[in-house]
Amino acid sequence: MEPTKEQILATINELLEVETHDPNAFGAFRSNALRDLRAVDVENGALIFHLPVTNSLSNHLGNLHGGATATIIDECTSMAHLAFDTQPISVSTDLSVSYVSGASNGDTLIIVCESKHAGGKLMFSQASIYVQKPDGSRGRLVAIGKHTKFILQSRL
Repeated sequence: MEPTKEQILATINELLEVETHDPNAFGAFRSNALRDLRAVDVENGALIFHLPVTNSLSNHLGNLHGGATATIIDECTSMAHLAFDTQPISVSTDLSVSYVSGASNGDTLIIVCESKHAGGKLMFSQASIYVQKPDGSRGRLVAIGKHTKFILQSRL
């Protein structure tokens, strides 16, 4: 039986809680910078996250840092695989980010992640990051990312 939307969101948010509140589990950067990351919806096979842009995600100009953007894509696309593919442990082999526009401190990001394929040795996913409009809808596109992961269990 397929998990419900509520079950998927509860599982992902529980994993995020562990990852972001225990600096010994995944490192201080993730526990600090991604502390407010939340899975908020499942829509047409995509996992949707919200994340406010804070100082810990910003560069010296008060804008979302490019490295933080890559980390967000890495984390969220990995969670999408866990939500939809239930694949075992994997590691990144390729992560690409196209930066389209900026986001500022105080903005809230909407991150839309899709698992495109999982099987054999590799998993492929993509993410789009938007600035949330005041009405809660998706605003301007900030970045697009593609992520490839190697499934460790497939190694013989």
